[in-house]
Amino acid sequence: MAGVSALDAPRVSPAARSVPHAVRPGDVGEQLRERDNGPRLSRTVSGEVISRNLRDLQRRSLEFAERMNTPTGWVRAMQSARMSGDVEVAIDAARRSLVSLADARVTRTADAALLEVAGEELIRAGLFGELQMHLDNVGARRPDLPSTRLWAIVLANEGQFSEALSLLDNSERDDSLDIRAYLELELGNPHVAIKHLRSRLRSGFNTPQDHMNLAFAYWRVGSYAKAIKSAREAALLAPGRKDISLDSLRLMLGAGMVSEVLAEVRRLKTRGIDDPDLLRLEAEALDQMDRKPEAMRVLRRAGNHPAATESLRSEAELYSSVLGARLGLNARADVFVKVLDACRQSVSSNLVDWLVEMGDTKRDGEIVESLYDRIRHEFTRNYALRLESHIAFLKQDWETSLNRARELLERDEFNEFAIGNVAMLEGHLFERWEPAISLVRRMERKGLIAGRYMVNQSAFILASGGYGDEALKILGRASNLDPVMLATRGLARMAAGDFSGGARDYRDAFSAIPRGPRQAAMRGLMAVYEAQGMYRLGIVERQDPVEIQGNSLPVSELEGIDDSDSSVALLKESALRNGWPWPTLF
Repeated sequence: MAGVSALDAPRVSPAARSVPHAVRPGDVGEQLRERDNGPRLSRTVSGEVISRNLRDLQRRSLEFAERMNTPTGWVRAMQSARMSGDVEVAIDAARRSLVSLADARVTRTADAALLEVAGEELIRAGLFGELQMHLDNVGARRPDLPSTRLWAIVLANEGQFSEALSLLDNSERDDSLDIRAYLELELGNPHVAIKHLRSRLRSGFNTPQDHMNLAFAYWRVGSYAKAIKSAREAALLAPGRKDISLDSLRLMLGAGMVSEVLAEVRRLKTRGIDDPDLLRLEAEALDQMDRKPEAMRVLRRAGNHPAATESLRSEAELYSSVLGARLGLNARADVFVKVLDACRQSVSSNLVDWLVEMGDTKRDGEIVESLYDRIRHEFTRNYALRLESHIAFLKQDWETSLNRARELLERDEFNEFAIGNVAMLEGHLFERWEPAISLVRRMERKGLIAGRYMVNQSAFILASGGYGDEALKILGRASNLDPVMLATRGLARMAAGDFSGGARDYRDAFSAIPRGPRQAAMRGLMAVYEAQGMYRLGIVERQDPVEIQGNSLPVSELEGIDDSDSSVALLKESALRNGWPWPTLF
């Protein structure tokens, strides 16, 4: 509904709303899944030769390691097994190298490097508990071997980021800067992380993890172009690596590069990539392009994919329900309960964001706030302000909602949610429309009013301030007006002096709303908006009361609204402040 639709502002990618999780040094990630489309390199003649040579190298390395039983021999066996793709043999060789290091009677200068290489193999496998056991053993028997780097990674895995950083405080080695940067990112210090990573890259290190963490750091300080550039560098260094490929695409999506993301998804599909997480990302891009039915179909494919995890299946189903609610196919209250049930298992930024969106009442706002408080650190500051403004609105704490939206507007001058919410609250509570009108006019001069939401919101702001002709001009660029936009055009026509044309648009919008419980509330809201618009524009004072009664929407529709709904509560507050009748309209 025009005027409350700030809360329906276009949703943004998780990359734009959440603090991305940095890539832990040592992680190698899995590859994007491919369809089995016949022979691949390993099945060609040259591929078979390479595979045979690698297997032969692995066999000879293992024989040498068994015979000599030295740390160096086992690390070489580990590396050859890793090259052959034999992960279990590689892990076993790493274990035996760590045992051999603890047992060694002669100290070699290479031992410290061997310790780190063998330890990182266990990190790749996620065997942190086992690594800790080996480090304790080596430390007790070989105090000469520094293992600070590995201990820092173990502590970081347990979420002890400050403790891990303290371990590294006395180490200025360039090869520890990646861990320091990772820890600073997790502790919320992106500027420090940028300093460490740029220093590391200048020193000649050039890993995909370094570039990806630099991308995340740039993103957190608002340098989106630099973030995208670094993410692309990471993807080039690790082609097909799933976490880096998807994170790179998520950052692009968060920067509004929706068409580019869909083009890259198509390119990956053409290469035979068939991955459920990629489908989930594709659905999100389609959602941002307002292609919601198509997004729902892609989500079904993601959830039904044989490689989909249980977590992904559950999320895809919930996301599809949310899209259904946005399309009016599902009741918002039902979806709210469904998402809340999922939060009882585990709270995530996605779930909280959907709860905020699906909430309607003061009680809903209180429920969401308690969950949001548990994970507020996961959101970027701008998106946290958006959520806090929305939650305060649900709680009917108008002042807090307005203050958070104003702060967001100071940080992001053309943020669509902030513009809508500031205009809605200042307009309805204080009848101050001019600041929002000035901003809309600046956006129009810059060509920034695009998309159905912003077209409708801008027209509503202008019409509420009495600038009907300007509002109609903006609405003229939209095709296939939905009921909300038709109602906004009705208000704009009334503001331009065409009362009968505006009333007709309202009636057409009213008739276009389908029947149902949620739609009954929407019809009631539309009746209130029309009446308050006529009061605001002075029409009630100068128009014939009989003509108003004969052309306005039926008062009986007020039975469909409930002032426990926060959107209705705002209109009630507006009526009381302005001395307009409530709950009757005239």
